[in-house]
Amino acid sequence: MFKTLYAAAALATLAVAAPASAKEEAVSVTVSFAGLDIASKDGFAAFEQRIDTAIDRACRINGRRTLAEMRAVRDCKASMTTSAELAVAELLASPERFASANEITLRG
Repeated sequence: MFKTLYAAAALATLAVAAPASAKEEAVSVTVSFAGLDIASKDGFAAFEQRIDTAIDRACRINGRRTLAEMRAVRDCKASMTTSAELAVAELLASPERFASANEITLRG
């Protein structure tokens, strides 16, 4: 279900707090769902795309990568995916938060 939660979207509003690298740095990213009706199938699909784009950008390492760097990218994406799943579940479970929020923050 959440695999597509992370596909690319050009309209994603991203704020990367720290770039991913082979170093074990904390990474966080904010994903906006402003302007989306995430209660609808199409709106939620667009939100999933924004999340995937955010995770890919936050965990990216440009250029050639060592095995350690590739593991770091994999671990970063796994951690961010778990964070996204929890944030979305919390958002959808809380009508108050859903009504007042327009973004979620993912941490990896």
